[in-house]
Amino acid sequence: MDQVGQDERGQAERLLLRLGVGAATERLWLSYPRIEIAESRPRVPSFYALDVMRAVTGRIPNHEDLQASAAEEGGAGLAWPSPASPLVAIDGLEHDLAVLRELFQADGAKVRGHAHYLLRLNDNLRRSVTAGGGGARSQWTAFDGITRVNSLTRSLLDSQRLGERAYSLSALQKFSACPYQFLLSAIYRLQPAEEPEPLQRLDP
Repeated sequence: MDQVGQDERGQAERLLLRLGVGAATERLWLSYPRIEIAESRPRVPSFYALDVMRAVTGRIPNHEDLQASAAEEGGAGLAWPSPASPLVAIDGLEHDLAVLRELFQADGAKVRGHAHYLLRLNDNLRRSVTAGGGGARSQWTAFDGITRVNSLTRSLLDSQRLGERAYSLSALQKFSACPYQFLLSAIYRLQPAEEPEPLQRLDP
């Protein structure tokens, strides 16, 4: 079996590049990973990107100029992987992130509710945003494990009040230190998981 040399491999890859570029009918998007995520450092454009720019402009650009141009055109980074404008986004994820970027930079009062469409597109995102908003409130909510007081739960909660049932001294100490710990341990009766003792086996 003949081994494929570096020259043959390079010619085959350039042929694949020409075929891919020639298959486009209306518009062609070219991209390359600008950042080495594992090492958090910039990546140099490949030779094929330089070949494409040579075909477009008639000259081989400096790889540093191409790198700077790609960063400016893309506008994406590790902290926010989307372009600056949703008009140049190449997929739905980039579009939504670009929309959020513009809303974060605008006056909150003027753009209130503009991103609400995201909650209708994705049920998982809606649940995450709702839970995050509930946990960020200063008062306790159902997301903190607190039961809302209504006609169905009032009698159950009243039966757990300090004047209705007896609590141990250690439970009352938790109440004075942290009412939430008292709720979890004395009312919900949650306890740390006990690690089972290892079995002692004797050799026959």
